[in-house]
Amino acid sequence: MWSPNQPIPYAIDPSLYYLTGLVNQAIQFWTQNTCLSFTNNPNAFNRLRIYKGDGCWSYVGKQPTWASQDVSIGDGCDTLGTVCHEIAHALGFYHT
Repeated sequence: MWSPNQPIPYAIDPSLYYLTGLVNQAIQFWTQNTCLSFTNNPNAFNRLRIYKGDGCWSYVGKQPTWASQDVSIGDGCDTLGTVCHEIAHALGFYHT
């Protein structure tokens, strides 16, 4: 589980630099609507790695033994709602 007392480290992979603004909007959405905060820190252990993968997906919740936890924003996933949705999975939200 991510701690609300510490910023969640994340990094935008070079494969997704063209969507940096969109990813930052999604991060801002979660910051403004929850008690969570984020910090862009590509060197942190246990960070979110937001990258261009195959499809739209993320593992659910914090994976505490992983150096980086992938959040895939593939082709067709480049909307604010979808990026927020995939970050939600990384934060621990399931589908209902």
